[in-house]
Amino acid sequence: MCRVFILTLLLAAALQLCSASSCTQIEADAACNTDVLAVVGKTNTECKPIRHVPVYKPPKDMLRPCARERDDAKAVENLVRNTQFPNDGRCKPSKLHATKVPRNGFGSNLLGVAHALDYAVHTKRAMDASAMSLPGFAGKTCQYTFQCFLEPFSTCSPHKGGGGAAAAGELSSKRRSSSRRRGRGGASSTAKAQPRLHGREAEPAPIGLYIPGNFRSRGDLWWSSQMIAHVWRPNAELVQRASSVLSSAGWPEQAQAIGVHVRRGDACVDKRNNRKCFSWPDYAAHVKELVRDYGFNAVFVATDDAETATAALADADLKQLGVTVAIVNADRSFYGKVTKGERIEHRLAKGQGDTLKLGWDASVDLELLAQCQAFVGTFSSTLGRAAFMLQVARLGYVPPFASLDIAWCSAYHVPRGGKGLSPKVKEAAKVLDSVTGRMVNYDC
Repeated sequence: MCRVFILTLLLAAALQLCSASSCTQIEADAACNTDVLAVVGKTNTECKPIRHVPVYKPPKDMLRPCARERDDAKAVENLVRNTQFPNDGRCKPSKLHATKVPRNGFGSNLLGVAHALDYAVHTKRAMDASAMSLPGFAGKTCQYTFQCFLEPFSTCSPHKGGGGAAAAGELSSKRRSSSRRRGRGGASSTAKAQPRLHGREAEPAPIGLYIPGNFRSRGDLWWSSQMIAHVWRPNAELVQRASSVLSSAGWPEQAQAIGVHVRRGDACVDKRNNRKCFSWPDYAAHVKELVRDYGFNAVFVATDDAETATAALADADLKQLGVTVAIVNADRSFYGKVTKGERIEHRLAKGQGDTLKLGWDASVDLELLAQCQAFVGTFSSTLGRAAFMLQVARLGYVPPFASLDIAWCSAYHVPRGGKGLSPKVKEAAKVLDSVTGRMVNYDC
């Protein structure tokens, strides 16, 4: 009887110990679910959904890929390449999803394209965007597409396999002449023109996530990160521009870096309830804590605000900690000239600003944020979420992060609460739920 009692006590103690570390072991190593984080408290380790965790600072031994990461990432790569770049190297218009790029900010546009890739993989079609699909953040040399900055999305690309002439030619002469009358190359000259691509009319993908069954256990964050990583493949010029920024800053050879995204400009006058505006000291507090806790030796700051750039470079605490700070040397005056309720995309739609310069500013910032090993910013910003998701995909694990406003969510270019969605889109979302068995979060 005594032995049974002692064994019972030992078993209970073992179960209690296991319970305290079960999130770490099960979620990080076995299920590899990025949607559930092991949050270390004063007495135990607690499993929390990532949508409830705006600040995540895990133990150092958790900063590693899970056991499945390499095989899963390779499987997704093969899945994407089979649809986007078939072995015969041909674009089959009958199996093409010509995506309609949203007329929003750079980050929203990018996440929209990543979502379109998700949908295309689900439907076993290639995804691509037509010429003039990114008028607000690109230029004439790349036919106003993401290919100013990125490698082609597929063999159906306007810049590959003769698609460029076809795509540009399918914009009607009536639209071309009206575009010329409205102005030169700005967003206003092409905002309403969404040409066809290889005979396919551009259309948005239905709202939501289409995660294949064998990857659902990895979570929304992991799958979304894989999709954006396959879209965000920097071309040679973007790689060179990003590299020169780091060289100019004296970037450490063995850099362990924190990417900081400080969104001010139009964010400071945004009417949306979940958008707040913060100053450099708010971000710096998290940066310095991460430096002390993890030993980071470099910080890249992406910002649209000149005062923030100056404050970050002059931060005495970071200098004392021996941290190298890099910031793109850019003219940020355009970003600060905003009025209440007016975002950058609204100004671009009026023909204001150098669209190609704005695109390069955003692209270099995003690529350098993606190269870091931790993130500090605001997840209400789609560019911030995109940078964080690229970090997740490239590192193979969820890095330390601090969002000063909301927690991460998987929404793309969707209104908060789904407001304003057409009955057709709402119906598509219902179909999506029945297909994937998971609800879609619209809280961004």
